[in-house]
Amino acid sequence: MDANTKSRIRHIFLSPRPHFPLNTVAELLEMSVDEVKAEIKDGGIVAVSTAVGVRVTREEMVAAAMGRWELAVIERAVGRGAPRVLPEADRPVALRARLPPSPA
Repeated sequence: MDANTKSRIRHIFLSPRPHFPLNTVAELLEMSVDEVKAEIKDGGIVAVSTAVGVRVTREEMVAAAMGRWELAVIERAVGRGAPRVLPEADRPVALRARLPPSPA
């Protein structure tokens, strides 16, 4: 993962902003604004109208990012903050297992 991708992922997951303008969405998801608009039109990305124009919610950006990058890449980019910002179903958990001894 290059530094630009890491920065984009961190911005999406760690930003306190509730909405992102379309040009920022395009930049963060490494798409053109026209591609973002096409995704919105097709329902792949859900946008909302606000007092300052059409925006994409932070939750929708997280969903788009998770469709774009593998979970392991996102976890590495976000670092220790991953358990706090990832959707609950995708958070890493510790797993302990007891296995029977292997036959000789």
